[in-house]
Amino acid sequence: MIFKAIRILGAFALLGVGAVHLQQYYVADYSGVPTIGPLFFLNGIGSGLLGITLLFPIERLLKGRSGSAVVGAAALGGVTIAAGSLAALFISENGGL
Repeated sequence: MIFKAIRILGAFALLGVGAVHLQQYYVADYSGVPTIGPLFFLNGIGSGLLGITLLFPIERLLKGRSGSAVVGAAALGGVTIAAGSLAALFISENGGL
């Protein structure tokens, strides 16, 4: 039960991160910034797709180990996006991309 709650919380966190990056891309004109703009767009799309994937009951649709593998891959992708976002933020705050 606790793992399902953590999964749902992680999915909503990814959706929030994706929404913020897409808002920055479209509204705050990051689309015009050469390197950072496309990275914000990709982060928003990737976060949204992984967040939606984690909300669906994939293990019910895909029986056996394949369902667990998809959920694990989506969770690993979410962790990768979070780590990459934090690393890029740290780099941009202390120098520049």
